[in-house]
Amino acid sequence: MKKFLICMLGVVSGLLIVASGNAFAATLDLTNLNSSGNIVDAYFYQLSSANAGTGNFDPFLRIQNNGTEVGYNSGDPSAYPDVKTGTWTHNLQLSDLQDNIVSGPGGVNYYEFLLDINQKNQNTPGDPDQLLSVNAIKIYLASSPNVNVEIGSSPLVTPAYNLDASADNTITLSAALSNGSGMGDMKAYIPTSYFAGSLSQYVYFYTEMGVPYSSNDGFEEWGERTGGSPTNPPVPEPATMSLLGLGLLGLVGFRRKKASN
Repeated sequence: MKKFLICMLGVVSGLLIVASGNAFAATLDLTNLNSSGNIVDAYFYQLSSANAGTGNFDPFLRIQNNGTEVGYNSGDPSAYPDVKTGTWTHNLQLSDLQDNIVSGPGGVNYYEFLLDINQKNQNTPGDPDQLLSVNAIKIYLASSPNVNVEIGSSPLVTPAYNLDASADNTITLSAALSNGSGMGDMKAYIPTSYFAGSLSQYVYFYTEMGVPYSSNDGFEEWGERTGGSPTNPPVPEPATMSLLGLGLLGLVGFRRKKASN
């Protein structure tokens, strides 16, 4: 009976850890084909086949640096030297995203964002240089363009989504799965309910990359799809259910072992 109670406590403790959501820092591993997962109500999918090049999506934020890189798609360019200015980084309004709405898990509507990364040795299987960490995704809304959302503060800025809302979360990607620049590496689905207000609002997309897997080659781009409508994604298997299944299997094994004694 004592062993049974210990086993039950282990299962319950594990379920509580997962059920606590993002109370603990988590790393979402998207380094396998068609891998996926969710963080803070958003879903992230490894993008293995769709071309995310300039002719297929509109990049609104391009950053580049070796080691770590940080930036967002407007404001003072001197504040974030990693941001590549020009046509690749520009203002984005909520009205621009209305063609990028997808119905996802639970019948919820999401805005689709695409990420294209570049890393060294992309055709060398198993090379750790292919990996890149996405450390921050913060999305803000504002009524006017060219607002500094991370350096200083403005009463005009409204936070919409934060990957690190309740923990220091990270997404790990592999450039080896997309065979080079111009191929998308990840789709991010952010609930449309996070973006309340007028469609004329400006969308500020802030990102950080490089810890522990640092950037080491070309630029990274966030963009929206223009070459065709987004497709409804599959629902990632909830980690809670996986753990529950393992716990129940353990209990069944324990009961069988006890019956045979």
